[in-house]
Amino acid sequence: MSILVTFREVLANILDMPTTAWIYLPKDKNWSLNSNVAVLESEEIPPDMEDAPDAGVPEFAKKHGLIQAVPVTALQDIVGNARMQKGGSTDEDLFKAFLFYYNHDAFINLTRQ
Repeated sequence: MSILVTFREVLANILDMPTTAWIYLPKDKNWSLNSNVAVLESEEIPPDMEDAPDAGVPEFAKKHGLIQAVPVTALQDIVGNARMQKGGSTDEDLFKAFLFYYNHDAFINLTRQ
């Protein structure tokens, strides 16, 4: 079932999320730990439609103004990397690590933060 939860809830349960799903966040990209998030499977699309802007985006995401942000596996890696660098990482640390990854396609160095 498709539901909206907060980013904080996704972080708390990321290791239990399906590894074939994606994290969908609001289009405005004004994200926070309280942003609405959906964890959804992307829809299969024919090769000739792959370049369409919302190709594979589930109807639930479109209805709620969400965009595909990162695969669940990427967020699992981001969280794992942050926790490896800084034991006892807070939700704020993990969110900061996510934003850094999203904007730079690289893991954050929490030891320099």
